[in-house]
Amino acid sequence: MTKKRIAAMIISWVVACAALAGLQFGLWVQWNLFNWVPRATPEALGFLAGFVAVSVIILCLARATRGRLVHTIAFVLAVILVAAAIPFLSPEPLGNPGAWFSRRVQSPWWFRDGLFLVQTVPLIFLLIHAPSRWRTPVAPSAPAQPSLVS
Repeated sequence: MTKKRIAAMIISWVVACAALAGLQFGLWVQWNLFNWVPRATPEALGFLAGFVAVSVIILCLARATRGRLVHTIAFVLAVILVAAAIPFLSPEPLGNPGAWFSRRVQSPWWFRDGLFLVQTVPLIFLLIHAPSRWRTPVAPSAPAQPSLVS
């Protein structure tokens, strides 16, 4: 691979992962910042369409990624996204009504799990489209004892 292609692939991975995280943050702010209030606004529909578009771009990137350096950087970015999404799995604590940042209603499990699954998309695609040398089974070694059959 040429240095220009390596740089382009690394920049593409960084931009795609940042876009995915930005879309997730935007939808979370739109629907769940202070309280669970889902609204079918054009912005929310744009975030959802953006998830699909960025997921397709990440799929294409995972299929086109070659070379140990690009795979390593893409893998590290994907693991960072998964680690950043782990807090979305737990429900938000409910607070006193009238207190600052208090919640009356928690977000539903499907929203929290959906945000987590969206952030795992790069890692899933990277693992599916890993180089074949990573997936080949190891050949069995020679038997430990010699055969008694002559």
